[in-house]
Amino acid sequence: MTFDFFGDQLVCHLSENVPAEAVAYPRHFGVSFARAEDFDRLVRVVEHRKLTVLSGPSLRFEGTAEQHRTLFLVDPSNNVLEFKNYDDPRLQY
Repeated sequence: MTFDFFGDQLVCHLSENVPAEAVAYPRHFGVSFARAEDFDRLVRVVEHRKLTVLSGPSLRFEGTAEQHRTLFLVDPSNNVLEFKNYDDPRLQY
């Protein structure tokens, strides 16, 4: 389910099967940055702090209207956090 979270996108998935390892789908928390520079700043912080990266940064759905950059992180409890930025600003919400 996707919510408008104070102007940002909040993605929530419900699953009874919680894996012992970090797996992005279907279980993750997602935030979509409206500004590309905010996504870039997060990538720099992740690299500087050597945070645990599950996937990315990468480009998804290249060449489509849904094209966006994404980065999946893992927190200490194996929760997956997705951060992304769409090329098309209409898809931010």
